[in-house]
Formats: sequence, C-alpha cells, structure tokens
Amino acid sequence: MNVTYSNIILVCLDSEFNKLICKELASKLDMFFADLGDYLEYDLLDSKAILEKCGLEYLLQREFNASKSFSKFENAVLTTNFNLFKQNRKAFTKKSLIVYLQLAPKNIDKSETVNLLAYKSCDDYLSKNANLTVKLKSRVKNKAIKQIIAQLQEAL
Repeated sequence: MNVTYSNIILVCLDSEFNKLICKELASKLDMFFADLGDYLEYDLLDSKAILEKCGLEYLLQREFNASKSFSKFENAVLTTNFNLFKQNRKAFTKKSLIVYLQLAPKNIDKSETVNLLAYKSCDDYLSKNANLTVKLKSRVKNKAIKQIIAQLQEAL
C-alpha cells in the first residue's frame, strides 16, 4: 500500500537549525514553508492573554485545533519544535510525512536546553513517532539538505 503524503513535517531537537533546514528544503523542493510556533501565534493572536483569561486547558485545546489545521497544509515543508510536536502529536495526520532530523548531542546548539538525560528521552520519542529518521552527521546546511533529499527520495 502506497501512501501519498500532502506535506513533510521536520522535527529536530535543535529548533533554530531545524527551521533553517526546513526553509532551505522547501525552497529546493519548490514547496511552501511554515513553522508551527509562528502559525500558533498567528492563529491565537495573543496566547498569553488566552492563558490568563481562559486557562491552560482552553489554550492547549486551541493549540491542538490549530495544529490539526496546520498538518493539513498541502505541498508544504513544515517545521515544529519537539515540545509542540509531542504535545500535539495526535493532530498530525497520516498524510504528513514526519521526518526526524537526528543530531548527536554534541551537535545541538548549546542554547537549546537539552541535557543528556533529556536528549535520550526525546530522541527515543522522536525515533518512535517519525516515519523517517535522518541521522545527520553535522550541522553543515548543504550536506544536511542533500542527505535529507536523498532519504526522502528513497522513502517516497
């Protein structure tokens, strides 16, 4: 059975690197680019005010609904950080090819707050919840893009 994907969702434990790669990949594949964090801020307008006035449960439900809409974008390369992906995992449909860009802990930007214990847990979660894992050897953008495209061609 061959699945036709309407979009590609990239997840990585280094959010800034992920966003950079996602934009470049979308450009190379002539596809639309979007970031879930940015989309949520646009959709919710002021998540801080929603949290204060309506509470956490309401905010999380709104985020989940927005994530569901986001996952239905077509001809798009989408990105999300680990926390939003895990929190809204059930919002992502079978029409989304979920790609985990796996970096070794030493290659994750030090500004990311992923310690070794958290890395193992997050890495395990993403490995189990992605359709495809791309093991990146470095943070070199051009090499990473070539490796991702090669593995995408194999997967599709």
